[in-house]
Amino acid sequence: MSTRLADTTDLDTIAAQIRAAGRIALDTEFHAERRHTPKLLLVQIAVAGDVWIVDPLRPGHVGALAEALLSVPWVVHGGEHDLTLMRIALGGLPERVVDTQIGAGLVSDDFPAPLSRLQQEWLDRPAPPAQSLSDWGKRPLSETQLAYAAEDAAVLLPLWDAIEGRLRERGRLELAEAACAEALERGRSPAAIDEGWRSVRGVRHLDPAQITALQELCAWREQTARGQNTPPWSIATDGVLLHIAKRLPLTVERMSDRRVPGGLVKRHGEALLGCIRRAQRRPEWGRPRVCPARGPLSLQLDWLLLWGRTCGALDQWAPRLVLPEELAERLLLESPTTEDAIEAIVGWRLPLLAEGWLTASTGRLGLAISASTGTECRGIPAE
Repeated sequence: MSTRLADTTDLDTIAAQIRAAGRIALDTEFHAERRHTPKLLLVQIAVAGDVWIVDPLRPGHVGALAEALLSVPWVVHGGEHDLTLMRIALGGLPERVVDTQIGAGLVSDDFPAPLSRLQQEWLDRPAPPAQSLSDWGKRPLSETQLAYAAEDAAVLLPLWDAIEGRLRERGRLELAEAACAEALERGRSPAAIDEGWRSVRGVRHLDPAQITALQELCAWREQTARGQNTPPWSIATDGVLLHIAKRLPLTVERMSDRRVPGGLVKRHGEALLGCIRRAQRRPEWGRPRVCPARGPLSLQLDWLLLWGRTCGALDQWAPRLVLPEELAERLLLESPTTEDAIEAIVGWRLPLLAEGWLTASTGRLGLAISASTGTECRGIPAE
């Protein structure tokens, strides 16, 4: 493939190539430092034997390609940020996007695998030297930067073709399409503001009232960060919000202590108290549920995650994609007993998880350690 840095006079040619193509590969470069939404700095498009590098800092360049880009399917890799940034830049996303990282995670237990590893393993094509510290906002771009950016897009089409072939062999192409469609839907709209609490370390040590307060505090932080286009941690760290949720202070004076920055209390004390009051008014049925850090549910969660790692290694699918901790926790808390109920929770993952969950949840599935094969899943005969 040839690499070309797009000029204004090239935009009509690029648009025509995109419209005529059955698909394109797309990658982006961006900077996220000190920002809530990363700044888009480069768009690489592989189409019709060329890699076009489009500069979003040139007014109108990306917008001029919007109609064409939205008319064809894309191939991306680990496209969460790519989809978010392109949705903002184009005003939408195409009907179909496939992701090489997701596809590879359904025929191996490696997820999320970096592009450099996938292209080496699947195409025997070494990646160029990493440019992770490169300043993509600096102009003009160096030849090294352009070559690196182009390679990230150029490799995606043949990489997807190789992965797609394996997916067909394993009968998992429809699963991959459904998983990619799920990721595309997430890319169509911003993430919910009230889900950030789940990733706070230590949440499993809180009681229900404290967890509810933490959820409110994290939602407030996310909304504030979006409004200021600044990282959530710059508003308040996880540790500070966790500390406030544990103590549940009801006055600004009681909120202030050595672990809560005075500036935060001065600027946002009343807003933080509002979070706590809303949490306390919430009925019990509306409070979030988690598996506690200790006790039977915690042990069951550990077992289920180990089962997932074992099955993924044996059956070649990635546990972090198919059975992430949040999904395993939801299965335990809701304890579905029919395939329809399981599907409502796991969606496209049903063929990989349903039989094992139903067997495990009735006590008829065990894990065993074999000297020759390592950990194994074994059915336990019904009594």
